[in-house]
Amino acid sequence: LDPTNGAANTSISLVPGLLAILGRPTGNHLYADYGMIIPVYESEAEVSDRPSHMLRLGSVYRTGKSQVQGQVGYRRLEDVDTVVGARVAKQDVLGDLGVEHRISGKSSVGLQGRVEMHEFDAENYVDYNRYYGAGRLYHRVSPKSQVFVQGGIGRDDPQEAVGAGTAADFYDLSLGVRGKQSPKFNSSGRVGYMWRTYDDESRDDYAHWVASLRAESSPFGLSTFTGELYADIRPAIDSDATDVVDQGATLGVSRRLFTERLRGNASATFGQIDYSGGDAEDGGRDGRTDRYWGFSLGVDWWSKERFSVGLAYSY
Repeated sequence: LDPTNGAANTSISLVPGLLAILGRPTGNHLYADYGMIIPVYESEAEVSDRPSHMLRLGSVYRTGKSQVQGQVGYRRLEDVDTVVGARVAKQDVLGDLGVEHRISGKSSVGLQGRVEMHEFDAENYVDYNRYYGAGRLYHRVSPKSQVFVQGGIGRDDPQEAVGAGTAADFYDLSLGVRGKQSPKFNSSGRVGYMWRTYDDESRDDYAHWVASLRAESSPFGLSTFTGELYADIRPAIDSDATDVVDQGATLGVSRRLFTERLRGNASATFGQIDYSGGDAEDGGRDGRTDRYWGFSLGVDWWSKERFSVGLAYSY
């Protein structure tokens, strides 16, 4: 941790954050969430020493049968991009809107919308926007948990001519869960299938499974175990007419260490990236598969209910 005697391929950062809530978190409220990543030491000279910023502003409004929630966010970040295999500096603007209405004692319907705008500092990466809208039908299976079916439609829209080969409309259908399935287990998210059709008529349609699912369990009281499954199809930002399928899983555990105020945590990630499109004979990556793994260790000290400091190591 001595910046004057740092090792190669090493970075040290300070990561402060602040969350402010106006109203009751379980009821109607407004919130603002802000965080920074401040570089302390960076062994690689080409890596920028500019701080990263993340800001989210949102609200939740509930009535007897309906709920509306929305948020907008901005993120200026320089971090490792697993797909590209390099550190990437980018700016993201994100927006989400969700509406839900209960139609019976056990069923409700909902609409979801999301806009993403991704802009990269380096000229050799392709900026793109993603637009997505979906409908959901929920059914309550226990007092605190629900299952749902979701159907959505979206578009990936590259903002530069060099990425025109990745412009696509997509459709998905998935099954999901949310809530607390038992006193010591809860899960939320969905698993399904996505179909993509491209503006470039020379490209064949493509389909693959997608997922965004997270589960948490505390079977023994002192330890909390988490699991996450993810899979998504996105345009390759460093290659035309190529899509990437990033899929993987993360397993983690956290528990109290010696005292209520000190908690330790550990996690491991395993993933695989598949490539679709691009002529392999011309240097493209169609059919190629990359695999990656990593882990993290950390501790957090809670001095009060609303304030904590921590240290973490990631590989």
